[in-house]
Amino acid sequence: MQRDMVWSSLLALLLATDAVRADANRVTLPDYRSGFAHYVENLERADPEQISEIWANRTALESAAGGAPLAYGSVLVMEVWKAKMTEGGEEPERDAAGRPVKDRLLFVAVMEKQPGWGGIYPEEERSGEWEFAAYTPDGEFKEMDYGAKCSYCHAPLGEQDYVQSWEALLAAAE
Repeated sequence: MQRDMVWSSLLALLLATDAVRADANRVTLPDYRSGFAHYVENLERADPEQISEIWANRTALESAAGGAPLAYGSVLVMEVWKAKMTEGGEEPERDAAGRPVKDRLLFVAVMEKQPGWGGIYPEEERSGEWEFAAYTPDGEFKEMDYGAKCSYCHAPLGEQDYVQSWEALLAAAE
């Protein structure tokens, strides 16, 4: 009898913990390689050892066409790659077009916009109704402070719906 109560309590605790994690990780890794528009290629990041590739789902692309804030259901996915470095390791190797050469995939970042989202971040780190997640190259969720790492950098971009690649997205939507 007591053992059943312990197991019931443990099960309730596990279910409650899973519910909290699911709420904190609402942004899932979509199958972005099929059905999403690849609108940024070989973007040099502030860290010269990193390169980004960015995709947008149909909802984001269609709503960007008018230049208005993106519609709910918009999803943007960014692959972050380690750049292949020159022999001295001081700068990225470049291809014939002058673009940095990708070495290996570091992680995949995802941002999604839904009604009422964004409230899980502190007020000063919110980016409207966007939430963020990152995944390993194997598709495993990466635990980190998404408010400080993602939302905080996007927060100053309210005039472009908190999207870093706004101009490229508008161009792709045309």
